[in-house]
Amino acid sequence: MKTLNHHGPWTAAVTLYRQGEIRGKGQAVDPLFSSALEKAAKAAVPASTEGLDLQNSRFLISVTSPKHRPIALIEWHGKAEELAGNVTAVRVLDKALIFRQIEAGKQYLLRVMHPEKYGFYKKYDVLRDDFGNRLRTIYSASSLLTLLKISDVAPDKEIAGVTPRIAEFLLSMQCQDQEARGAFYYSYDLGSQTKQKKFVVGTAAKTIFTLLELYRRDQDPRYLNAARSAGDWLLSMINPDGSVTNQIKDHNGRWVTDKRYSCLYTGQVLSALSRLYRATLDPRYYTAAEILARLTIKKACAQKYFMRDDYRYPEDPVPTSWVVMSLLDFYKIKRDTAAGHTLFKSARVLLKRQYRKPDDLVNFGRFNGTEATSGNGWIGEVLGEVYALGREEKRKGFEEFKPAILRLVRWLIQNTYSEENTYFLKNPAKAIGGLIRNPHEESVRTDAVCHGINGYLSILKELNDDPLLTVPEK
Repeated sequence: MKTLNHHGPWTAAVTLYRQGEIRGKGQAVDPLFSSALEKAAKAAVPASTEGLDLQNSRFLISVTSPKHRPIALIEWHGKAEELAGNVTAVRVLDKALIFRQIEAGKQYLLRVMHPEKYGFYKKYDVLRDDFGNRLRTIYSASSLLTLLKISDVAPDKEIAGVTPRIAEFLLSMQCQDQEARGAFYYSYDLGSQTKQKKFVVGTAAKTIFTLLELYRRDQDPRYLNAARSAGDWLLSMINPDGSVTNQIKDHNGRWVTDKRYSCLYTGQVLSALSRLYRATLDPRYYTAAEILARLTIKKACAQKYFMRDDYRYPEDPVPTSWVVMSLLDFYKIKRDTAAGHTLFKSARVLLKRQYRKPDDLVNFGRFNGTEATSGNGWIGEVLGEVYALGREEKRKGFEEFKPAILRLVRWLIQNTYSEENTYFLKNPAKAIGGLIRNPHEESVRTDAVCHGINGYLSILKELNDDPLLTVPEK
C-alpha cells in the first residue's frame, strides 16, 4: 500500500455490485489515499457475506481530492478498468478492436431481430428489458443493409440465412393501395397484427437503399420493382416549388400531411432518387433529384454550410450531415461541380465541431450538438463516404477526415455496451454490442448500431494493424 500513500485529503467511495444490484456502499475521508480507500472498501462489504459470492461481485471505486482530478475505476476480472463517466475508457484504438465491435454489433442485430417476423424494433430499453411492440420498417431496412455490408467484408452463413426473410418482411410492408401505392407502412403492431397507416418519405428512401443492394446482389426483379414503386411514390411527394411533403398519415379517417422543411427527409429523398437513377437511368428520377439538389445547394450556401431546419434545434449537426450525404449521392451521377464543392465545404464545417481535447475523455471524438450515438454514428458513416470520395479523387485536404473518423470511432466504441461496463445491469447479455443512447438514457437505438458498424466498415480497409489512436494517461 506504500505506493498509494499520496496525501490528499481524499474522499473515497466504494460500491459493491452483484448481478447488477448494489449489495453494499462505503465512503471514507482520510489524508492518505490508501487509508481512505481501505476504510471505504471495508464499509462497502456487509458484515455477513453469506451468499454474497464476493469472487463474482464487482467493486466500483471513485476517489476525489481538491488537489487532483477525480478517478473512477470498475473491477473487471481482477483488474481495475478506468471509467470515463459511467463507461469504461477506451485509450487505445486498433484494427482488432474495431473488428471485435463489428462482430459484437452483428450479434446484437441478429439477437434482437424478431424470431418470426424478421423485423426490427426501434429501441431496446435496457433497464426495463423492453423492446416495445412495434416493428419498424426503416430500422428493419437499415439493419439488413448493415448486415449485407458486413457480409461483403466476410461472407457469413448466418446473415445469408436471414437475408431473404428480412427482405420478405420489407416487401410485405409496402402499400399496394392507390392512396399511397409504393410507400411503406411505418410500423407493424405485434399486438393487433396491423400495419400503421403512416407513410414517411424517409422510410421509403432508406428502404430503397436496401432494396437496390439486394437487387445488385441477386438480380431478383421483385427488389428493383419495389424500389421503383417506392421511388414513384417519392416523386408524388415533391411539391411544384421543390419542397417535400415529409409524410402522410391516417388520423381518424382523415389524411394529415407534414410539410415542415427537414434536411433529413429532403436529403433522404434526394439520396434515394439519385441511387435509383444510377440503377435504372430513368430520367424522371434525375430530374427530381436535380431540383432537390439545387435547392439544397442554395440553402447550404445561404446558411454558410451549417444547416438548420424546422425539426432540430439550431446547433444539431445532423441536418448538415444529411446535406453532405445527399449531395454526395447526387454528385456520383455526373460529378456535378456545385454539388461536390458544397458537400466538401459542409463536411469541413462539420469537422470543426468535433471535440478534439484528449483530456476530456468523455467527449473526445464526438460532435458538438449531439450526445446521441445515433447522431454521431451517422456522422461517422457520412464522413467515411466523404473520405473515400476524397481519396478516390485525390482532393486537397481529404486526409483530414481520417483522423476525425478515428477519433469518433474511439468515442462510439467507448459508448457501446460491453461486458466491462454493464456492471449495473441485471441482464447484460442482451445489451452487449448495442450503442448506448446517450449519457442520460440507458437504451439502444437500432439505427445507432447500424450507423456505427457502417462507419467502422467504411474506414476498415484503410487501416493497418498498428495502434491507430492512443490517448495517454496523465
